[in-house]
Amino acid sequence: MTGSWSTEPIFGSYLGVALATLILLALLLAGPRFGRLTKRRQLILVTLRICLVLLVLLAMLQPSYVFMDSQPQTAVILVLFDESLSMDQLGTTGEGTRWEDQVKVLRGVEPILKDFDKNLKIKVYGYDTELHLRDWESGKLGIPAAATGRETDIGGTLYEALQQNLG
Repeated sequence: MTGSWSTEPIFGSYLGVALATLILLALLLAGPRFGRLTKRRQLILVTLRICLVLLVLLAMLQPSYVFMDSQPQTAVILVLFDESLSMDQLGTTGEGTRWEDQVKVLRGVEPILKDFDKNLKIKVYGYDTELHLRDWESGKLGIPAAATGRETDIGGTLYEALQQNLG
């Protein structure tokens, strides 16, 4: 937490504020005519006028206190993977199922996720028609042995994952 004082003078310059203050002080010294006032009352009036000029000077400088507070925020990285039975179909490489291809990619991502900054929170979800929180705390993705979900609902589960991790 740090703070500092700053000024933003009117007219955009300190020279303008200084000139305005000098003009007010000159008018104060040249202008007051005290009729039948005692010296004490004259001194009080001059003091009040000088205080007024100083308050106007302060207002023209427009002082402000700038306070900055820096707090690191954690970010959430969501890792979602499909657990529906459709993942048992033949993959794009033709060598295995889509489930096997997905698991291979997820296992390849694990070392990258381990190296992320500690301010990044990693949440792992499997989804079919529902969202299923999976383990990541151990440093390995909690991927089930096989896909068992009935069907895929990407939109609904993605929305649910985002709602659970807002902020």
